[in-house]
Amino acid sequence: MSQIYDRRILRTKKLLREAFTRLLQTKPLEKISVKELCDLAGINRSTFYLHYQDLRDLYTRLEEDLYTTFEEKLERFMKEEGKWYESLLSDSQPNKLSIFLETYHFIAENSDLATLALNTHDDRNIVMRIYKKGKESFLEEFIGKVSPQGLSKLSYYFEYIASGSVGILASWVQGGMKETPEEMHAITQEFILRTPLPRLE
Repeated sequence: MSQIYDRRILRTKKLLREAFTRLLQTKPLEKISVKELCDLAGINRSTFYLHYQDLRDLYTRLEEDLYTTFEEKLERFMKEEGKWYESLLSDSQPNKLSIFLETYHFIAENSDLATLALNTHDDRNIVMRIYKKGKESFLEEFIGKVSPQGLSKLSYYFEYIASGSVGILASWVQGGMKETPEEMHAITQEFILRTPLPRLE
């Protein structure tokens, strides 16, 4: 009996998630009403309030779930790949920046939530959270290995590369993700590898 109940909850949340992300593609969160969402999802308002306090609560939980899933995926990738960041700074490795391929695949697999990742621009936005975490992880690997001047250059280098990469990702999503993750990885890699690496003292 509990399994049937659990499946119903999962189905209800799935319907709400799909309807919510569809609405977010056409209007900001502040313009969406609970009634509008429930009508589109085909559920009662009372059912919505069994699971969420309001639309902001739904938004926050979906965003947190997406961030946590992506964070876990990246952590697994980093453990499997070892010192992944070295491929960014090396001139000898032919298959660079595979971390971007992982990112494109993740977004493609969660395309209905891609609007959540690109919907806002404040510090709580999932893209900014991943951006900041990535920068911290990247720079931590070089503390004590390069001079303070070199570390400063790497910080600017990360900002430059990451900002451009987020822009490419956003354009891909907003354009309907017509290219495959592999094609986008190749495009991103081509652009980034044209950028001269900083000279580290």
